[in-house]
Amino acid sequence: MRGVGQAGSRGARTVYALSPPAPSPMTPGGANPPAAAAVTAPVAGALNDALVAEQQALATYRNVMTALGSVAPFVNIARSESQHVAVLEALMAAHGVPAPTSAPTGAAAPATRAAACQLGVATETALIATYDRVLPIVGAYPDITRVVENLRDASVSNHLPAFLRCA
Repeated sequence: MRGVGQAGSRGARTVYALSPPAPSPMTPGGANPPAAAAVTAPVAGALNDALVAEQQALATYRNVMTALGSVAPFVNIARSESQHVAVLEALMAAHGVPAPTSAPTGAAAPATRAAACQLGVATETALIATYDRVLPIVGAYPDITRVVENLRDASVSNHLPAFLRCA
């Protein structure tokens, strides 16, 4: 068994042993979450709102990359948003909430990277507002609350600062 927190002989990598693998902080119960309880209509609506907001953000960032190329920080944040969409879809499926059948088309891409970054700031600010509105609604469901808090934290701590730096 590998030592916990011990650096390799060359010090290039730190290897941590996890037995069994820890569940993902973004998904309830890891890659294959257990069946979850059905949710109320307001919770189902809140999950739908969160998913549509993430899909809107993803579509917007893809529009920017189509117009301006694979520019930072859009590439990494679009990859992250894609994971957020997948997490919400899995969470909704686990709770028996159908996902919407059509995804938003996103905002049109501005002509410059600076303007696109300003759009990113606005998009992440809207996502944060969505999660701030959703959190009180889903509070009775710890698995949903944990996912929503993690997604909100990603916007607050990672995505918004990246867009502010490039705006």
